[in-house]
Amino acid sequence: PSSSSSSSSAPGVGQSSSSSFVPSSIIERDIAIHLVHQSGARYNYKDAVSIMEEVDEDLLSSLADDFFNDNTTNLVFESENLKVLDLSSCPSSSDEDEGGSPRGGGLAARRVVRRLVFKCSLGLSQTEVLLDPFTGQPDHTKLPMPIHAGMATLAIGFLCAGHDDGQAEGGHETSGNDSVGISIIGAGTGALPMFLAKALPLDGG
Repeated sequence: PSSSSSSSSAPGVGQSSSSSFVPSSIIERDIAIHLVHQSGARYNYKDAVSIMEEVDEDLLSSLADDFFNDNTTNLVFESENLKVLDLSSCPSSSDEDEGGSPRGGGLAARRVVRRLVFKCSLGLSQTEVLLDPFTGQPDHTKLPMPIHAGMATLAIGFLCAGHDDGQAEGGHETSGNDSVGISIIGAGTGALPMFLAKALPLDGG
């Protein structure tokens, strides 16, 4: 639903006057549950809700404030059919070093992802690419989306296997100087092809 409120919150957040709005207390509770799961604790949702009912509301509100301070979303571009978003977040516990501190520290420890989404399916990320937190430039040496990482693994494995066996498609022998090409067709913004261009030697390289 639309809202003319000048509040910085998303439309509907914390406005309990309508049944279609989600109260801020529920959002803060669910954020706390997310943080509990992220920490590695193993509770199902029902048990986690029961635990959170015993937590002071001020503490839940403080946790939510910290979460929104550490996780931001900026709209970079919008057209009739798509949006481009920059999502910035602090590292999770899995990104910490042996001493428990975020790797790199400060700005270097932040993870910034540029995401392309179609408006017909806003919950589905079409393409993601990591950005350098200092320069804002794309980092094509990594693939943040697991599906892209899997496709890259298959492509590189196929190409390497062909060269190692000295066989091309159809069983024909190849020489060490033969180049092999691959074609990638998709609706993304080139994250996978750019990664492969960095990871694989180009002709004459």
